[in-house]
Amino acid sequence: MPDSLFLLALIFIATLALLVFSADKFIEASEKIGRSLGIPHFIIGVTVVALGTSLPELVSSIFAILSGSPEIPIGNVVGSNITNILLILGVVGVVAKGFSISFDFKKIDLPFFLIATAFLCFAIWDRDFAMWEAIVGLAIIATYLFLTIRRGGTDLTDQVAPKLKPSYWMMLLLGGIGIYFGAKYNVESIIRIGEQLKVSPAIIALTAVALGTSLPELFVSLAAIRKNNAEIVIGNVLGSNIFNALVIMGIPRFVGRLDIPNEVVVTSVPIMIVATVLFFLFVWDKKVVIWEAVLLLLGYIAFLAISISMAS
Repeated sequence: MPDSLFLLALIFIATLALLVFSADKFIEASEKIGRSLGIPHFIIGVTVVALGTSLPELVSSIFAILSGSPEIPIGNVVGSNITNILLILGVVGVVAKGFSISFDFKKIDLPFFLIATAFLCFAIWDRDFAMWEAIVGLAIIATYLFLTIRRGGTDLTDQVAPKLKPSYWMMLLLGGIGIYFGAKYNVESIIRIGEQLKVSPAIIALTAVALGTSLPELFVSLAAIRKNNAEIVIGNVLGSNIFNALVIMGIPRFVGRLDIPNEVVVTSVPIMIVATVLFFLFVWDKKVVIWEAVLLLLGYIAFLAISISMAS
């Protein structure tokens, strides 16, 4: 890999784009295969698609550990969760000038959202993420999926399943290959850029990587709100943050130990907690008004400013 900072930046941007694009195609192929096999849309959504939207963070975190940068996963998770709430919900709320939802997410989804965030904070507060904590986190996500599928597993089962095409499997394979190489070289570029700028890779993961891997969720949410489907926006943020906190920390722990940098715990985790509380308060009445969306966006700008100051 080159030493030039400019070339490293180009590699970072290109591999991040490849990672996001490949994950999108992997999700699309998985969804088509699932529908062709007669699996209900809802089950596909809460399993394949929910995990699929977290694939860039998951694969990047695994490669980070294998590459000797175990501090990147926590930056991935905390940065993505902050970005999902403050940026995505803020942008969508401003574009839509506020929105409301009717889906009942208070009984299962919102409690698990709070549980996942609280568990993550508890697990990393001692600057260590133990194996037993990874197992507990995966058990929590398994419980959430079980309850979610039991609640709505019969959705849309009366629809005719499309024909299974060989191209779906080819798209799945190529998407997986793209994710593999995109994550591998993206992590390598992060490490080299951090060395050049004398910035912790965790800080880069908190900001640039978190923003890049959250772009698909942002575009999906904007498309959904244009179709007056605010449920997808809220579900997108809830599901993504739950998976990030439990799966993106849990699975990589089986590959190797995770480093929890002090600056992330002291500065970024409190921001994530505040963002989580704001999300809870703002969506409890099943609507987001324009001033709340603006406040979230201002919070994201403040988060970037704090992160930049941490890097300098």
